[in-house]
Amino acid sequence: MPKFSKTAIMTNLNTIILVGTLVLILALVNWQIFQKEQHIRHGELIYLKLAPVDPRSLMQGDYMALRFQMSNDIRSVLKLRQEELRKEELAQEERAQEEQIQIEQNLTEAESTANSNDNSSADLSTSSAANEQAETNRQWRKLPNRDGYVVVSVDSRNIATYKALYDGQELAADEMRLQYRVRDGRIKFATNAFFFQEGHASVYEAAKYGEFRVNQQGEVLLTNMFDAELNKLEPQIAAEE
Repeated sequence: MPKFSKTAIMTNLNTIILVGTLVLILALVNWQIFQKEQHIRHGELIYLKLAPVDPRSLMQGDYMALRFQMSNDIRSVLKLRQEELRKEELAQEERAQEEQIQIEQNLTEAESTANSNDNSSADLSTSSAANEQAETNRQWRKLPNRDGYVVVSVDSRNIATYKALYDGQELAADEMRLQYRVRDGRIKFATNAFFFQEGHASVYEAAKYGEFRVNQQGEVLLTNMFDAELNKLEPQIAAEE
């Protein structure tokens, strides 16, 4: 029976691990490709209307920046909900402060010799509290990162329009839910950019709608860009001479 050295065994073991890892990675990549192919093949087709973006960032050589009109609707509702939560929190803080003041009023007054020191520290405390409040207000104005669903109604041309945020309600026959994400204060549907071959920017300047495929989980996948009449935008291939 042949004997193998420790070095040979370790080398063979490392090779097996490396090959196994590569096979696993390839299997995962192929599975993701298969899932996207199924998503495109079987997903429901909808169109989302684009919203104007900064012209300076619209075309960047090989991609165009995207912002969808429905993002504005979602942002408005999320901001309103956030403001209502903030008002409720401020009301709770105010009630707590009033209770604290009432407690302090029931306590024995501080000795008169400490009044000067107390006043100076109170001024510092007030200034610090104001700064903390300003920072808190800034944080509240920014939408936190989150994933959610929006309910859309789909017309006869498959154009989807905002209906409401999804909170578990039943959907009508002409409605569906779409997944959205909030990242760094921005609302995204799958992606905020559409990539194309460099040199074809002029083709996509007429874009007014993005075409998506939606699976049963509400996940969306951007597939193409369309003009105002729902004509697909794609570069014209010159005929061979």
